[in-house]
This record gives sequence, structure tokens and C-alpha cells, in this order.
Amino acid sequence: MSDSDDYVDDSEDWGDDDDLPTIRCPYCRAEILEDLPQCPKCGNYISEEDQPMQPKPWWIVIGLAACFLIVAVWVLRL
Repeated sequence: MSDSDDYVDDSEDWGDDDDLPTIRCPYCRAEILEDLPQCPKCGNYISEEDQPMQPKPWWIVIGLAACFLIVAVWVLRL
């Protein structure tokens, strides 16, 4: 009896990729797996929740700091 006689092909137990739930990318309309956060074809994130945090623009940070400074000066003068 050889080693090849002991081999059992169980690849059918793993299922096909066709069984996995898929959706269409809202940007490029490619069919992708439902659980993917990012489309492998176009690179866009599927939802806003999956997108990485991006730093705030510098003008927003300076504007908030200026508003805070104005309020602090106004409160301290009273």
C-alpha cells in the first residue's frame, strides 16, 4: 500500500467561492465579498465607518483655537 492510497481529497468540504455572500462596489460596480472593508479593484472603502481616520485640515484647527482664545479672553475680562 503506497502513501497515495491514503490520500483523501476533501477539497469539496471547503465549499466554493460562489457560496460566499457578495455585493457590488458602489464606486466601480465590481463584485466583491461582503465582508471586505475596501474594494480590491478600485481601492475605495465601502462605507465611511471602514475609512481610516484622516487628520483635520489645518484651517479648522486654527479656527477652533481662535474661537477658544476669544471665549477665554471674554470670560477672563468679566
